[in-house]
Amino acid sequence: MEIEKKDTYIGLSIGNFNSVISVLSAKDGSVNVIANEDGDHKTPTFLAFSDSELYAGSQAKHQSVYNYRNTIVGFLDHLSSSEVPSSQADEYKSYSKLVTLDSKLPGYIITDEDQDTTTQVSAYSALVQFAQKLKETAVKNIGSDIKGAVVSVHPHWSKSQTDLFHKAIVEAGLPVIQLIPESSASVLAENLLDNADDQNLITINVGATVTDITLSNIRMGLELVVDSISTNEFCGEKVDLLLMRHFADEFKRTTSIDVIADNKPREILKLKYAVQDTKHTIANNTINSASAPCFIESLSNGLDFSSKITKLRFDMLVGKFFAPINSAITELLSRCNYSPLEISKVLFVGGSSQISSKLNNKILNIFPNASQVVSAHTVDEIVAVGCAKQAHLIHLNTAISYPENVADFTLNLPVSVVEAPIGIKISEDSLLVAVPKNTPLPVVRRLKLSNSPGSSSAYFPIYLGTANAVPKVDEDSDDEPSVPSPYAPSTLLAEFSLDLPSDEQTDIELTFFIDTNKSTTITALDLKSMTESSIKI
Repeated sequence: MEIEKKDTYIGLSIGNFNSVISVLSAKDGSVNVIANEDGDHKTPTFLAFSDSELYAGSQAKHQSVYNYRNTIVGFLDHLSSSEVPSSQADEYKSYSKLVTLDSKLPGYIITDEDQDTTTQVSAYSALVQFAQKLKETAVKNIGSDIKGAVVSVHPHWSKSQTDLFHKAIVEAGLPVIQLIPESSASVLAENLLDNADDQNLITINVGATVTDITLSNIRMGLELVVDSISTNEFCGEKVDLLLMRHFADEFKRTTSIDVIADNKPREILKLKYAVQDTKHTIANNTINSASAPCFIESLSNGLDFSSKITKLRFDMLVGKFFAPINSAITELLSRCNYSPLEISKVLFVGGSSQISSKLNNKILNIFPNASQVVSAHTVDEIVAVGCAKQAHLIHLNTAISYPENVADFTLNLPVSVVEAPIGIKISEDSLLVAVPKNTPLPVVRRLKLSNSPGSSSAYFPIYLGTANAVPKVDEDSDDEPSVPSPYAPSTLLAEFSLDLPSDEQTDIELTFFIDTNKSTTITALDLKSMTESSIKI
C-alpha cells in the first residue's frame, strides 16, 4: 500500500529569550504549535556548553545557574555588533559575556575547565546551531522532512542583521521560502485580512528585550505597513528586573544581603527565574486581592527566601511602563501624520503583552475609536502561527514567483495611494469616509445611504477629510464620553444630487472609483427605481 506523502510547512519565530515553532499540514490546513522535549510550546533561546556537550533550549536554561559562564543568550540581536546597548546591559550580564573574537566577529568565549581550554563561538554560529536544534525538534515532531519555512523578522533590525539572520537560518538547513515582519505574521494569524472593512491597526509586540509598535493599514484584504517604532524601556526583561529589585529589597531588609549589588551571577539567576514564575502566575490572575508566591531555596549564604506579591501591588509597579509606551506611540503617530482617533484596532502580541490588564486598558484608552483584537491564540504563539499560515498560502499559490532574496520583503514598486480620506460631509466636524487615506489605487468603494421620507432629491457634498484632535475628557463627569468622529470635512471636492422619482424612503448606493491617475468618479444609484447620477472630479 502506497503511503500518501504530505508536504509540511512550518512557521518559525525566534526571539532573544524564547522561540516558537508552528506546523501546518498542506493536506488539511491545520495549525499546531510544536512542543519541545519538556512539553512546552516556548523553547528558550539558550545555548550552553558543558563537558564537550552542546545543550539548547530548556536544557540549556535549566543548567545555566551553575554554568552561566558557558551559557549563551542574546546572540540573535548581536549578529553584527559586539556592543551591548546600555539599555540591555542588565539583561545579559549574568551569562557568557559578548566580546569581539579574534575573527573580529561578535561572539563568546567558552571555557572547558576540565580540559583547561577555551573555544570561541560567534553569535552567528550560535544562531546556526540553535536553528539546527529547532529543525531537529520540528522534524522529530512531525515525522517528516520540512517542505518550506516562513520565518519572522524584527522590524527594528538593520538590513545587515536581517541578511545575516537569513544566511544563518539557511545554513542550519531550514528551507526558508520567505521572511516576513512579525506584525504581518500577527495579522495573518488573526485572519484580519479576511475582513472587508478598512482598518488602521496598531500592533504592540512586547518581547523579552524590546517592544515593537507597528502601524498598518488593512485595505480590502491587503496589509500595508506604514511605519514602526521600538523601545527598550518596556519589555519582559524590564518587568523581571523590576520584580527582582522589589524582592531583593525585601531580602535585604531581613538579611542585610543585597543580592543585586553583590552581582553574583548564580544568585541573580536564581532570583531572575523565580520572579519569572511569579510574574506569569500573577499576570494570569484577574483578582486584585490575589497574590503570587516567590520562593528561592538557598538564595544567598545558604539563606532561603520566601515572599509574595499581590495583583494590586504588581499592577502599581508595572504602571510605570505606561509613560514610555505612550511616548513611543505618540512619536509613531506624529511622524506618520495619524491621529489616535484614526486607529480602529489594537493587537497585543508577545509573551509579555498580557502582564497587566490595567496597563493594557490605559494603552487602549489612547485610541478612543479602537477596539482590541481578541486573539484566538496564546500571545507568544501568534507570530509563529501567522508564519505557518503564510507558508501554506505560498504553497497553495505555486504559480507565484518570489524573489531569490527572500529577505527582501519590501515592495519593489512605488504604490500610488489616496493621500487624504474622501467621503460625505455629515456635519462640520464629522465626515462619513468612503475611501480612507493610504488606500492603494485603483480603488472602488461603496457606501449605502437612506434618504429622508418626503424628499424629492438627495444631496451629496464630497469632501476631503482631516483628522480630528482627541477631545479632552472631564474625568470628574459622570456622563459617558461620546465617541468622536475620526475626521472632519476640510476641502470641498464636488457636490451633486440625485432626483428621486418617489418621495418614499429608499436606499441609495454611492460608488467611488479612483483610477491610478487619481481621477475620481462618484455615482449615486437609487436601488428602488435604479435612477442614477454621477460626477467626475
